[in-house]
Amino acid sequence: MPPTLFLGISYYEYVNSARISLEVAVDEGVRRIDTVLKTGNEILLDVSNTVNLNDPDAEERLERIVYDNPLFREIGIVNEQGFLVLTSLGVVSPPELIDLEHRSDAHTPALQIVGRKRTIVMGEESIILSLPTEGLGEVNALVNPMILTAPWGASQSSALGTDGFLAYVNIRNGQVLAGQGNLPTLGTINLDQKANRIQVSQISQNGEVLIIAEVSKDWALAGWQRLLFLGCPVAALCSGIIQRFSAS
Repeated sequence: MPPTLFLGISYYEYVNSARISLEVAVDEGVRRIDTVLKTGNEILLDVSNTVNLNDPDAEERLERIVYDNPLFREIGIVNEQGFLVLTSLGVVSPPELIDLEHRSDAHTPALQIVGRKRTIVMGEESIILSLPTEGLGEVNALVNPMILTAPWGASQSSALGTDGFLAYVNIRNGQVLAGQGNLPTLGTINLDQKANRIQVSQISQNGEVLIIAEVSKDWALAGWQRLLFLGCPVAALCSGIIQRFSAS
């Protein structure tokens, strides 16, 4: 195989290998977020149907739900007046008023992602899943963002290069809910394919979250560039030898 042809084929192989790696990561990300949202919806529906704020066992019930479901770090209930009154960690006394920015739309009776926020009781950055109900107010489940990136671990960071990233983005407001690498800031995600970048993206089943992974072509082609450095002299040498034999 002529060296120039080999270098041309290997170029596309390096690009395709990087794209496949991103596709695998994004597919796993979609499965992860779909599992979290599906399980969260089931749990919050169960809470709305079985928990009564006047029941002295309500706190224990919420605590048991969290204990049985390690995807979630806390369950909370925000009453119809907008006050957080009870969580799986105990009664909130005095009740804490939750700002509208971090509450669900009461007119949309479905699971909603109301943002990533440092919560009042636990004091940790969490992804807040919220389900509006009739009579109970809204019930929330808090998700540790690390749940969404744990499958890749430390090795995945190196697979993203120095400026690559994998991000879970709330489609409603562009907020990055979780991710790894050199994460973009709010509202700066660009889905246009750029010549110097390799990008793969997919939307969660419920249409709420965009999972996107991106690396630079320079990083993905680092190995190919080393081949180019070695291959050009070889190609020149081979060309010289061919010309010499042709002349003779």
